[in-house]
Amino acid sequence: MESYQIKHVTTADPDQVRANAKEAIAQLTSKTEVAPDGAKRIAQVTVANPANPLYHADEATLARRFAQEIRRLAPGESLVIRNAEGSHTFTPPESP
Repeated sequence: MESYQIKHVTTADPDQVRANAKEAIAQLTSKTEVAPDGAKRIAQVTVANPANPLYHADEATLARRFAQEIRRLAPGESLVIRNAEGSHTFTPPESP
């Protein structure tokens, strides 16, 4: 079972992609929007504007750009960024 928070960015501002990613991640653990027990929690952000610099970003670029958000993901959460290059899924780093 999966629980999604989906955002769609139509602006050319790359900072809006980050803001939407942060908001979606925060909503994954919101007390008002509770995912079913055991559900994978997915924050999905689609970059829809070709004028946005992240519209054609590859996975490595997105990983660098969203490193802080990726580090903050909890186990069972993932960040998916969709753009013209495809769907890029990021999960929390492995614990040592």
